[in-house]
Amino acid sequence: MSFWESIKNKETVVLSDDAIDLLSDTLLEIKKIYQEDLERMPTVAELEALILKALQLDSNINEQLGEMEIVDVNFKLKKKRKTPNIEPGIVFAIPLKEIEKYAYGLVVKGKGLKDDIYIQYFDIFTNEILDIKNFSNQFEKLSVLYTINSGIYGIVNKEWKIIRKLSKGKFNPEEYELPDFVFYNGKEYFVSRGDANTPIAELEPISKEEGEKIKNPIGLIGSNNIVEMLINSYYEKQNQKCI
Repeated sequence: MSFWESIKNKETVVLSDDAIDLLSDTLLEIKKIYQEDLERMPTVAELEALILKALQLDSNINEQLGEMEIVDVNFKLKKKRKTPNIEPGIVFAIPLKEIEKYAYGLVVKGKGLKDDIYIQYFDIFTNEILDIKNFSNQFEKLSVLYTINSGIYGIVNKEWKIIRKLSKGKFNPEEYELPDFVFYNGKEYFVSRGDANTPIAELEPISKEEGEKIKNPIGLIGSNNIVEMLINSYYEKQNQKCI
């Protein structure tokens, strides 16, 4: 379970990828209810009122507040920031603040905010951001660490920096096929061929030998978890150099 600190109204708060996923699923269900019964999406005011009622009915929260009570929920609205361009061929530089390095990802499948966005991550870590020419010159020699159905929080919030798009001569999305994805339950390995979203019950069991060779994880992986994976990969690379 991944936790990280953020700032909310000048106060440090602790957030969780799993908690955000649960809330996202709940919001999707709320939208579905309104669309099925009222044939429209809930308004901002209705979402505020629903969240307020849920908080007021939660006995654990009421106990935590003691003599205080929640009387209102208000969303602050502002003009949307321009959505970064997400499409196959786009290269991102990913800041790894803990180690003061940049990692790199290439979108290989998916476009926009509604698609599953599959990104390849590479065994290259730099002190400064490479421009597209330098990255392109090295591209064919780079080793892929893993291909991941990636959460786009880091992209949308512009924490991951767009470098530019690779030429079709370097990467042709029409010729690209997704690799195998692996799931390990602590005892056995299972594989999904070319899809990270196959339900667990439909996965194909494979040998330990084959499973350990596949580095691409099943499921949707959030931006913060990906950063942690990249940092671990960097340390593994450094350890291999010392052997």
